[in-house]
Amino acid sequence: INMNLNVVIPHVYWVERLGFQQDDPVTDFRSGGVLSLALCVHLVEANNNAAANNNVHARFLPGGDTSVMPFGITSINITDMLAKILLFSKSVDKMDALVSSKPFWRMFADPHSLLVLQELSMDFLCDVTIEHRMEKGDVTVFDFPQVLEETERRVQALLGYGPQSVVELRECAGQMKGRYAQRAQRKINNKNTTSTHVSVEIEQKQQKQQQQQQQRHNMEQLGSAAVAMTGDGIHKVAEAVNTVGAMTGSVLQKTGNASMGLLARVVNSTVSASTSTSTSTS
Repeated sequence: INMNLNVVIPHVYWVERLGFQQDDPVTDFRSGGVLSLALCVHLVEANNNAAANNNVHARFLPGGDTSVMPFGITSINITDMLAKILLFSKSVDKMDALVSSKPFWRMFADPHSLLVLQELSMDFLCDVTIEHRMEKGDVTVFDFPQVLEETERRVQALLGYGPQSVVELRECAGQMKGRYAQRAQRKINNKNTTSTHVSVEIEQKQQKQQQQQQQRHNMEQLGSAAVAMTGDGIHKVAEAVNTVGAMTGSVLQKTGNASMGLLARVVNSTVSASTSTSTSTS
């Protein structure tokens, strides 16, 4: 809106602040038509109190728990979904709509029923978005198809109770939100318990690996010591062998010298005896 209070189209704020796909929101309203526009305006005007407990619009604003989802296009998709469930969508066969009997038809005698149903459906979508974030750790606009699918299941379950008035519709929605919140909390508790068990198993595995590494290290040290001791023993044996060899060689040398001396004396004695015999004969 400019200074003259005129709506500016196109403008980037339609995308950044209001959550439409393009800077001209008219293109997004083609699927839902005037009804999607009216319900979108109702959500903004009926939830303009930031302190209200049922301020669905505030959940899509910056700082809200569902700010990751664009408000404008999300509201249009919810309106399209309700049009199919309530059998007034263009894609629904007219004869099927005429002969269909739904337990919640009486509720729509109240002209506010569709407005409240849009609000509760958007509230369900916010809850589903939070649950997806809790389970996956993060949620983006790429998760919107799964979030919308789960939201549709919850809306159909809500209408399946057959509420006959807007008051009953809100009561049934409140009971469902409580049950889904408890289920989500149980999932978180089970996930935390599982994570604790996994952490304990990982810690035990790490301790076992450390023990095995320490055992291998000890064995390596023992092996190195044994090799060192064996090498030292071999060195000492070699020295002993060398010593014995040297002693044996010395003994053999002495024995050989003595033998040679004895042999020389024998030869000399024999030569002397032979000389003496020759002289006598002469």
